[in-house]
Amino acid sequence: AQASGTTNTLRSVHFTDANTGWAVGEAGTVLRTVNGGTTWAAQASGTTQWLNSVHFTGANTGWAVGSSGTVLHRALAVINVEGLNRFTTAVAASAFAYPGGLDPAGRRTVVIATGRDWPDALGGTSLAGVLDGPVLLVDTNAVPAAVTAEIARLNADKVVILGGEGAVGPAVKAALETQLGVGDVERIWGGNRYETADAIARRVILLQGVAFDGTAFVATGANFPDALAAAPLAAARKRPLLLAHPVTGLSAGTRAAMAGVTKALVLGGTGAVSPATEAYLRTAYGTANVTRLHGVNRYETAVAVATHGVAHAGLGWNRVAITTGENFPDALAGGVLQGKRGSVMLLTTPTALSPPAATALSARTAHIASVTFLGGEGAVSPAVRIAVRALLR
Repeated sequence: AQASGTTNTLRSVHFTDANTGWAVGEAGTVLRTVNGGTTWAAQASGTTQWLNSVHFTGANTGWAVGSSGTVLHRALAVINVEGLNRFTTAVAASAFAYPGGLDPAGRRTVVIATGRDWPDALGGTSLAGVLDGPVLLVDTNAVPAAVTAEIARLNADKVVILGGEGAVGPAVKAALETQLGVGDVERIWGGNRYETADAIARRVILLQGVAFDGTAFVATGANFPDALAAAPLAAARKRPLLLAHPVTGLSAGTRAAMAGVTKALVLGGTGAVSPATEAYLRTAYGTANVTRLHGVNRYETAVAVATHGVAHAGLGWNRVAITTGENFPDALAGGVLQGKRGSVMLLTTPTALSPPAATALSARTAHIASVTFLGGEGAVSPAVRIAVRALLR
């Protein structure tokens, strides 16, 4: 006997493999198991009619039929978060994450970063997670009209700009001050990408206070993919991101900014974050408190980060997002959305689904009922979308 969790009469059961099965019955009851029936979870069916038979053709595609002509169909839910460009895609991600606007009970803050370059923006998802607001992208010297409209829709009353004037120019700051007020626009920045990351990390730790769990990410300051792969985890768990120089490692300023850190997650292989940097972290925090999440390339690293997030940080595979690993804007803005959802993000090449992502999805079809594509077809091609749907059908 196995515990079904219901006392309703069950009329039909169907398994798609040794672990994944469905049972249906009285009053629209639908149950699902992903562990061979050891535990069953109730699923929303949308009906109170008796269901008499169920059949699935894949982990996520199936039908149930019942009384009064009831026919139910379950299929993989596909969500497209995209705009005409990187700026409007970020607006779309904000709209999905905050459909009713920002929390009226708190300070309603939006994080602003340049959509033209990545270094100053990498810590933005951590800060956005703490502030419970989106990351919106602007041009170097102009605020896109869609961004202005989204700030208004969100009912935001404060903006935090990331980076110096070379990244987000004075004209942008002036435009935001006109919209919100001079005292409601703040800039967090440093003399270079490392100092800007330090400043953002200090703010993340300060805002959390005693709620900070002591864990920080350390990624290379020479490239963006490894840091972006951790964006959902950074947003969900509000963990700061520090940048290490690939040769000289962590600067004195960065080490100082890590005050209060007790654990480190190193993102990427030794070519990204050097063994010397890892050795310093292990000396500072203890070997057991330093974990390197990596693969042979950015796509495998993204899988390693996602796997860690599910195993150790409360994230899940359902609602997984797929985005390009060749550019930063879509992953940056989408990371906040994924953090809000408690889900992970995988990276792919634009034209073909990356093998590491394909392997990860194939192994977890029973856990994924919904998938999100971040970016338009130039970022995630139709071929990639077709391949993902085929794996998860």
